[in-house]
Amino acid sequence: NGSDWKFQCRIRRADGEVRWISVQGRHFGSEQGQPDRILGLVQDITSRKLAEQELIEKERFIRQVMNASLAGVYLYDREKGRNIYINDRYTKITGYPANEIKNMTAEDFSSLFHPEDVDRVFAHMNEISSLDEEHMLPLEYRFLHKEGHWIWCLSWDVPLIRNEDGELVQFIGTFLDITEQKRSQELIVKSEETHRLAMSAAREGLWDWNLKTNEVYYNPAWGQILGEEKIGRDASEWKDRIHPEDRKRVLESLTSHLEGKHADWEEEHRLKNKSGGWTWVRGRGKVVMRDDNGTPLRMIGTMEDITAYKENEKRIWQQANYDALTRLPNRNLFQELLGKEIERARRNQGLIWIMFLDLDGFKEVNDTLGHRTGDELLVMVAERIQQNVRHSDILARLGGDEFVIVLSDTTEISEINKIAAKLIQAVAKPCRLGEHEVSITASIGIANYPGDAKSFDELLMYADQSMYAAKKEGKNCYTYFTVALQQASRLRGQISADIKKALERDEFQLYFQPIACLENDDIHKAEALLRWNHPEKGLLKPEGFIPLAEELGLIMEIGDMVIDKALSQLSHWQESFNKEFKLSINLSPIQLKSRNVQGDDWLGSFKKQGLIPGSVILEITEGVIATPEKSVNEMLLQFKHAGIDVAIDDFGTGYSSLSYLKEFDIDYLKIDKSFVKDLESGSRVEPLCESIIVMAHKLGLKVIAEGIETALQYEMLKNKGCDFGQGYFISKPMPSDQFEREFLSKNT
Repeated sequence: NGSDWKFQCRIRRADGEVRWISVQGRHFGSEQGQPDRILGLVQDITSRKLAEQELIEKERFIRQVMNASLAGVYLYDREKGRNIYINDRYTKITGYPANEIKNMTAEDFSSLFHPEDVDRVFAHMNEISSLDEEHMLPLEYRFLHKEGHWIWCLSWDVPLIRNEDGELVQFIGTFLDITEQKRSQELIVKSEETHRLAMSAAREGLWDWNLKTNEVYYNPAWGQILGEEKIGRDASEWKDRIHPEDRKRVLESLTSHLEGKHADWEEEHRLKNKSGGWTWVRGRGKVVMRDDNGTPLRMIGTMEDITAYKENEKRIWQQANYDALTRLPNRNLFQELLGKEIERARRNQGLIWIMFLDLDGFKEVNDTLGHRTGDELLVMVAERIQQNVRHSDILARLGGDEFVIVLSDTTEISEINKIAAKLIQAVAKPCRLGEHEVSITASIGIANYPGDAKSFDELLMYADQSMYAAKKEGKNCYTYFTVALQQASRLRGQISADIKKALERDEFQLYFQPIACLENDDIHKAEALLRWNHPEKGLLKPEGFIPLAEELGLIMEIGDMVIDKALSQLSHWQESFNKEFKLSINLSPIQLKSRNVQGDDWLGSFKKQGLIPGSVILEITEGVIATPEKSVNEMLLQFKHAGIDVAIDDFGTGYSSLSYLKEFDIDYLKIDKSFVKDLESGSRVEPLCESIIVMAHKLGLKVIAEGIETALQYEMLKNKGCDFGQGYFISKPMPSDQFEREFLSKNT
């Protein structure tokens, strides 16, 4: 009586809605002391109760973040195979003293992991190596406590230190005891999510979305990413900032997650920043609270600025797919584009034409004017080609001076002819490059799908073959693919395969043709000549396979084999028959120009055999020194210093310039057999042969005449002072054993 009282409770309104109320009242008594009335105040406190509930949830969230920082921490060294640092919290969680943990090897640790988790733990440790320093890798596993029971642990690992080779040396991790949380799946989800956000908030934007009110909390880092000091709390503002091209994808993905179709939400998208530009971000999030009906109430997540990563990714893609010089698609992108065109033509039963364009004489421009000028020329040619094809056509640079054009939606041969003619005409126009005016032409090969080929590789190969056919026809023209070209290509392929097998099976053999001293008829020299004992075609001479070997890039291996065999044979003959015997060996121009270290390799073989100076004569063509390269000059100088003589083979058929005879220290000239075969008294070649002999002697060179087939030729050359001669009149080339019997044994 006369006292106050109060309470709070929920009541159901007439419309069915449940509301919170606060009731306060006082009893008033009658004269007899019994209460006969109550005076009270009823107040609706629903809003306040909801606010209190939200505050409780936020306080719980903050407590979880704070608890996450109380995790065990360890630093693992992969090279040492053990932890090199652990904090006090780690020892409290596991029960093991710090010293005992640090002294444990990886093998020791494996016994502390639950048998069902061991493989996952070590796979997790290997996977850390592939992470960058901006990301963490989580793992849940069971760990044997010091007291003998299993505890559930949650680790988050981050790469820390890598060596110079980029291999991971150390990683750092956090370590939580989540045994209690494991008893409730809902608590596990919240714990993992809270821990992840707590660890990443310092460097990533953090957001907390109340889906019931549509209000979002953003941490300061979120605004800094977009250059905004203040971000509106309504979720629609974030949605409005999404790039139009990304909006549908991002919102559909978000809806799918909210509906429970995906456990996590993650999307890369663009957001409009303060300057009006676009910032690439990676958004991650997860619904952490739903009501009893499964309706999402709260979602939390992070946002990471990945603009630099995206720009780098774009740059890498450009480098991988576009030619850096001409900005045209390269071979990689061209293959993808042509593949799509072929697929489209297949579906629509369409026709595709491909033109393979190669510049004629581009190497000479590079050699004479330099690679920078050559690059300028390629850019100019690319622009001219682009100006003479349609926007719908594909133009790519495959490399070097090779371009390809794909023409679709064109069926008329007359139209293809017109385009090819325009391209040839455009390329042939003089090009002004700095102080130089360069004229260059193009050869074009043409093939089509599906008439000529039905795959990318075949189509490109047939167009390439057609282009080489155009070059053989005189260049500066275009040629269509034919069956004959295909057959020729297959034959080339077969010969190429046979050459490779011949090297493996040692089918190549050296024959030796004697070189006579015309003054006394003695045989103290020979020329090593290559023969191929083909299992089906019999004995083949070099002209039947050497040009193709040069074209296919096999001449280096053949040439090395010839030198090794020739030097070994010469060493044997000098030791067994005549220590002053000399041997001539032919070198391909490609052998001399292909690699700078070749000379050192050959000189090594020469020294290894212990050959006397002047006993080896290397025969090269006029073209090698008429347009010399620095590496060739250096190599010839090496030969001279090592006591190796050099002969100009087939003299008179090439450049026939006296300038290089003066510039290079040449030892022999070999008069080509085309002059010798017509040599007779009073013939037109007689004074020419005599002039070559006189000129060579004036320059201090000795002369070898090739192709001597008659006694008259032999005597005429002898009378004119020619030093040496070789040919069928003296002897045909023969195997080494026959050469020993007929020429070397007689002189011992």
